[in-house]
Amino acid sequence: MILAALVLWLVAAESTLVLREAIFVPPGQIGEVGLPTEDLPAIVECSFRVGGDGPPVRLALFGPSTGEAVEDESEEVLRMTPYGRTGGFRHLVSAPGRYWLVVDNRSGSREAAHVYVLATAEAADTSRHQLPPEEKAFVVIVSLALFAVVAVWAGCRVREAFKRRNTGSQHPPFS
Repeated sequence: MILAALVLWLVAAESTLVLREAIFVPPGQIGEVGLPTEDLPAIVECSFRVGGDGPPVRLALFGPSTGEAVEDESEEVLRMTPYGRTGGFRHLVSAPGRYWLVVDNRSGSREAAHVYVLATAEAADTSRHQLPPEEKAFVVIVSLALFAVVAVWAGCRVREAFKRRNTGSQHPPFS
């Protein structure tokens, strides 16, 4: 039964390989590669690994843009990893346009980096709805308040029961 559920989960969450690239990035520079995004909306999962003893780098997702490359860093950065030798992220890509993965080798190292980048995409389920942050906070506060009321009520009932038990008086049930 568990195996059947696992197989169904794997089939339902089918990811498609959209990019597998080895990028050479000179020291103090960036390397970029276009990210194919035909089927939107999609959840794109990107990861990287620095080959050998290369320096730490970071991976960023830029877009959507209309240009053929990332002209400058004023373009919108959608996701970015911290500097490291491995890393990755997931991001929902829903707007049409060109997306770019940028490998940043400006961590201060004087070594070139050979970086292996992998990106997969899976169809996003847009039927699910997420609450805005303000509404999430409201739901959490109301839930905690309700929990506090129930906890105080239960504590009072337990305290009354202990008092009755210590005094020896009987209290009719369900009152």
